[in-house]
Amino acid sequence: MATIMRKKQNLWVLWILCLSAAGLITFGCGGGGGGGGGGGSSHLTYSGISTPAEVTDANAQTLVAGAVDVGSSSNAFLGIASLTDENQTENGLDQPLLVGVTRAFKNAMGQIDFSPAENEIAAAIKTGDETIVGSCPGNPGSARVRVSVNDKTGAFSGSIAFRGYCEEGVSISGDTNFSGVIDVYSLEFDWFQLSFDYITGTSGSESVTMDGSIRYDFINYDSVSVLMTMMVRDNSAGKTCMVENYRMDMSGSYNVEMEISGRYYDPDYGYVDIETMETFVVMNGDDNPSSGVLVLTGKDNSSARLTALSNAQCRLEVDEDGDGDFKISDDMNWDGFY
Repeated sequence: MATIMRKKQNLWVLWILCLSAAGLITFGCGGGGGGGGGGGSSHLTYSGISTPAEVTDANAQTLVAGAVDVGSSSNAFLGIASLTDENQTENGLDQPLLVGVTRAFKNAMGQIDFSPAENEIAAAIKTGDETIVGSCPGNPGSARVRVSVNDKTGAFSGSIAFRGYCEEGVSISGDTNFSGVIDVYSLEFDWFQLSFDYITGTSGSESVTMDGSIRYDFINYDSVSVLMTMMVRDNSAGKTCMVENYRMDMSGSYNVEMEISGRYYDPDYGYVDIETMETFVVMNGDDNPSSGVLVLTGKDNSSARLTALSNAQCRLEVDEDGDGDFKISDDMNWDGFY
C-alpha cells in the first residue's frame, strides 16, 4: 500500500477542492437591510424572512445573484475556475474574501505531517496533534490540528482550531471538524465533510462568518457532488443568508459542467427554490459559464430565469405572476450582473 505521505498529497488536493467551493460563499447577502445572527454567540441564527419570496422585476437580479453565488457581490464562478486552473485565483483577478480563506486553509493543511510510521506492523490508527503558525509578519496567529487516519479502512477525521491564523493577509478564527473515507488501494476519496462552527475570516475591513456543513462525494476522478446546509453572515452589514440542501454537481477535467439545486434564503425577500434546467458549462480558462439555464421559483410560482449566452454575457427573464410567460430583460455582462 502506498505511504501516508501520498495521502497527504491527496488531502491537499481535496482541501483545495473543498474550500474553492467554499470560496463561492463570499461576503454579502443580496438585497439591502435584513437580519443577521447576533455577534458573540456560538452559532449563527437566521432572522430574516423565511417564507417564499415574491419574485419581481425589482428583486429578481438580487435573488438570482445571491442564489447562484450564495450572497456574493462578485464573480460566482471564480471558485469553479480555480478547480481547473488554480493560477486563475492567483494572477490578479478580483478575489472574494473567502477565496483568501480558501488559500489560508490550504496552506494550513499543507503543514500537517502525515509521514508514515517506520514500523509497517504498527497499529492501523495513525494520529497527530500539532500546532502550526501562520505566515503573516507581525501577527501570524496559530492553528492546532488533530487528525486520525485508519490505514486499514480508510476512515479519517480531525479538527482544526484556528486562533487568528493568518495567511496572505487573511486571518481565520474558529473551529472546523472534518471526516471522510479514502480508498486505501487507489487513494481516491469516497467522501469528505467539513463542519464549521462559527468560523470567521477577516481581511482588512471585510469580515464574514460561516456556520454549517459542506459534504463532498467523489463520483469518479473528475466528478464531485457538493451538498451544503449553512449560514453566511456579512459582518460589516450584519446580514445573514442561508442555504438548505444546496447541491452542486460538477464534472470535467478540462471544461467544467455544473448543475445547482436547493433552497436559498435572502434575509429581505424570503426563499427561492433553485433548479438547473440546462447544465452550465465553464470552458477551460474562463471565469463564467458559456451556456446553461437556471430557474428560481418563489411565491405562487413567480420565477426568474438566468441564461448564460456566452462567457461574457447572460440574460435575466422574470415571470411575476407565475403563468410561465417570462419577460425578457436586456442582456448584460456577467461582471455587471453581480
